[in-house]
Amino acid sequence: MPQRARAVIEVDGIQHYARQADTLTMQQPGDVWLADPARYAPMVAEDRQLTLQGYEVYRIGVSH
Repeated sequence: MPQRARAVIEVDGIQHYARQADTLTMQQPGDVWLADPARYAPMVAEDRQLTLQGYEVYRIGVSH
C-alpha cells in the first residue's frame, strides 16, 4: 500500500452480524437469520481499536 499504510481486510459472512433463528421464532422452515446487535457491536469496537492504532479497516460482507 502507498505510504506504508497498514490495512486489515475482513471478509464477513452472515454469522458475523446475525444469528440463526431458533425453531420457535421461525415463521417458515428454512434458513432464517436475525440481526444480532450482540454480535455486531464487538466487531465495530474492534474496528475502532484498529483504526486508533493506525490501521485502515475494510470489511467485505458476503452471504452464504
